[in-house]
Amino acid sequence: MSSNYYEYNLATMRDTKGGFLEEEPKHESPQKKRRVIDINDIPYNPDPEECPLCVECGSLDLDMIYLKVFKVYVCKACVEAVPDKYSLLTKTEAKDDYLLTDSELRDRALFPVWEKPNPHKSTWNNMLLYLRMHLEKFAIEKWGSLENLDKEFERRVDEKQLRRRTRVEEWEKKRREKLKLQAEHEHQFESTAGTSDGEATEQKCVVCGIVVELDDRFAQLQENADEVFRNNQKVTMDYFQEDWQLSQFWYDDATAEFIATRALKNTKPGDKIAFISSPTAYVAFRNLAPERADDAYVFEYDKRFELFKGQFVFYDFNKPLGFDGADEMKEMFRFIVADPPFLNEDCLSQTMETVKHIGAKGMLLMIDTGAVMEQLAKKLVGAKITGFHPAHRGG
Repeated sequence: MSSNYYEYNLATMRDTKGGFLEEEPKHESPQKKRRVIDINDIPYNPDPEECPLCVECGSLDLDMIYLKVFKVYVCKACVEAVPDKYSLLTKTEAKDDYLLTDSELRDRALFPVWEKPNPHKSTWNNMLLYLRMHLEKFAIEKWGSLENLDKEFERRVDEKQLRRRTRVEEWEKKRREKLKLQAEHEHQFESTAGTSDGEATEQKCVVCGIVVELDDRFAQLQENADEVFRNNQKVTMDYFQEDWQLSQFWYDDATAEFIATRALKNTKPGDKIAFISSPTAYVAFRNLAPERADDAYVFEYDKRFELFKGQFVFYDFNKPLGFDGADEMKEMFRFIVADPPFLNEDCLSQTMETVKHIGAKGMLLMIDTGAVMEQLAKKLVGAKITGFHPAHRGG
């Protein structure tokens, strides 16, 4: 006879018609349990007359999250249909769109918040979601009206752009002081290094001290320029080293070709094209349409581009109308590409003075400058920003 003893709780057993089995206890995760408690915690009134309805359409099918978290009676369909009132914004979006502060957004009496796990990374702080109608109501109380909010937003944008321009101008001022650059001067170079054959490989300006390395390829091009141009051979920017002291940053091939193609397609033979401080695009145009080389001019401070005889105009933006032939070139150009070398108001303003002088009636103008100059370019010549983003060889 067996001595083993088995104890059963008959109250927990159920008849499965195939034997009696003891029910195993259910283990619900804390998250699931908490969710069930939250939903069941919402009171339900079986009386249709007393049951809460959607404030938009009168539906009984309320969104439980909006009711529980934001105390708003709205159905899911209306949440999707009326985003101007019921869309959810993150804390960053709330601050940017309605110019609210952290302390204001922390006030739970003003702004109930739906806290969710961060979708980008589980270890980051939870994401806080605010209801747009709550934010907009408080913003109107704070700023007086949505129109006043828009005015304040524009004021802050202008102030931010002004700070950026000030930083750029200050940087340029310090750079000039560091290099002891005079406001206006023409480089006067003397050789400081050379090869064993006596050929100069380095030059230094006796006025500002700038040192320029001479590339053998440029020297070869300079020596054979007449033959190169006579045979319509291609000249690339590889012959010209960038000089960051002159704020030279050559376009990459795709950008230069894009600009040159636009100039070609928007003009006809005989129409004059000016490339102001944009030698890369000028060289690309000559390579793209050598038969129209006489139609294109390069306005440039760097005298290495004097190689392009008859088409080179020595140009200093500090003297917008001081270049040779300014009177003859008045209203001469049908298409103008302008790439002001420095990112400041003076450089852009004076370059645009040149553009207005040499541009023919109905001319087309392309300006390559930083986004911080957008408002000034619009004010000076009515320029509009486009989706094209030029790229440079150095990145």
